[in-house]
Amino acid sequence: MASAQEEVAFDMEEDPLYRFLCPASSGRDDDPRLFPAADPRIEGMAGRRVLFLVAEKDFLIEGAWGYYEGLKRSAWAGEVEIMETKGEGHCFHLSNPNSEKAVALMDRLVAFITTP
Repeated sequence: MASAQEEVAFDMEEDPLYRFLCPASSGRDDDPRLFPAADPRIEGMAGRRVLFLVAEKDFLIEGAWGYYEGLKRSAWAGEVEIMETKGEGHCFHLSNPNSEKAVALMDRLVAFITTP
């Protein structure tokens, strides 16, 4: 079993499970299931604030940045923020929760949640 630190290449177009679950999907950024910013109804999204927490080496980073940028460009009236942790991979904060970067991530998340 791969650890949370191991990077996994995930090709939406070639993944057999994704193809089975979503056979009509293009597998690209025009599919709102993969790229929520592609949804034309995004301006009606509930909530008033969104925080994206991404890691530089995370295999999902492109999608997170795309969602962030798409949300910023949309007519959604809320506030959107992003924090990218340099030099780390997917779920790095779970394998070493006391590291300086994991503590910084948790501090940012707590500050976001507790801000009215």
